[in-house]
Order: sequence, then C-alpha cells, then structure tokens
Amino acid sequence: TLDAILRQIGVRPSPTWERVHAAFVEEAGPSLAALATPTRWRSGELVVEVRSASHAQELAQFTGEALRTRINARLGSD
Repeated sequence: TLDAILRQIGVRPSPTWERVHAAFVEEAGPSLAALATPTRWRSGELVVEVRSASHAQELAQFTGEALRTRINARLGSD
C-alpha cells in the first residue's frame, strides 16, 4: 500500500479521521470516551467536545497531555 511505501522511505502519512477517532476512543477508554467526543481533526489538531465544564477542565489539566501522548504514539507522530 501507499502507507507502507511511504514508511519505507521515512515519510509518515497524515492520519485519516477514522484512524484519529479510533485512536481517541481506544486510548481514552470507555469512561472518558462516554464523556468526550472527538469532533474535528484539522492540521494536526484534534478538537474534542465534552459534556460539561468540569469534564473540559479534567481533560485540559489532568488527563489531556497523557492522552495526547498516547494517541500520538498510536498514530506514529509526536
């Protein structure tokens, strides 16, 4: 596939929305995925909608960076 050829020459393809969404759901786990929904992926930025301000604060201050790191590792980017 094209992805395989690009990887062989050292080029990482941009993840598709489906891959990004799946990575979010898998890495967030069932409890966080029930409260937060990825809504947009553009220019390397994932926008997530949450159910309340307290969930937004939790994601921003406590779990967001670790989640970002895990998603990026799954997708193969920093």
